[in-house]
Amino acid sequence: MPSNFYINNFSISKPEESDNRKNEDSLKVYEDENSIVAVISDGAGGTGLLSADWSQTLVDNFIKDKPTKNRLDNWLGKTSEDFMNRENEIKDSFKRKKFKLEGSSATLSGIELDKSSRKVRTITYGDTPIFHFSKDWTLKNTNPKNLTLSSFRKFPYLLNWKYIIDLEHVDEQEWNLELGDNLIIASDGLAIFLFAIFLLQDATQQSKENIDEVLKTRDKISDSIETILQETNMNLESIIEYLIKNEKFILDFYNKRYLIADDYSFIYISQGNF
Repeated sequence: MPSNFYINNFSISKPEESDNRKNEDSLKVYEDENSIVAVISDGAGGTGLLSADWSQTLVDNFIKDKPTKNRLDNWLGKTSEDFMNRENEIKDSFKRKKFKLEGSSATLSGIELDKSSRKVRTITYGDTPIFHFSKDWTLKNTNPKNLTLSSFRKFPYLLNWKYIIDLEHVDEQEWNLELGDNLIIASDGLAIFLFAIFLLQDATQQSKENIDEVLKTRDKISDSIETILQETNMNLESIIEYLIKNEKFILDFYNKRYLIADDYSFIYISQGNF
């Protein structure tokens, strides 16, 4: 009989936004006796239209179809067929033209975990990373593979129903979990914070260089990292525990300027912790 896994997840809208703005992140977790499927999609509101609806469409269809890298292009085409017809719902002619010209864009990051074997398949497209930590919070794997803080400064690769996927930038990996290992999927606004906290508590020279590289650039990311350096002494495990107990801690972190302004989505999966 497969062992029980602990799962926690939430999605919180960007702070200080008006009530009529949609959270452009979408997430979903499906669990049965044998498996767990979990996915986050971060809608890119700065491109095209209906990004929140598009991210939800991607999430729903990922749970249903569990696409692999070699099927992702066909899967996107199938997923896009009905969504393209949303044009008919847009009454404003300018917005309808924008929808036709630019489409809708979002990241996609998902896992499919076999409970019995503790094998997990991960797939990402864009800057919503997946982290694999040991029981003692040593970083074992990331997807994308060569993740650095600087990665978050680049414009992310996005799935758009108008365009063919650049398969070169689809990262699919398979990992073996040990008892007590931790899996985290987080949209970029929260992932930057969590990754920075890990790097600060990691003693390797590579982690120091990772942080220093970001601090050389004056942008929102480097500003938040500088604040974390100056003010926080928390470790990653305690922060995850705070978030699991009460997702509203996100707002405290935001008010302390640890987080860049964004929607924040989080999925945590573990066997044996918390």
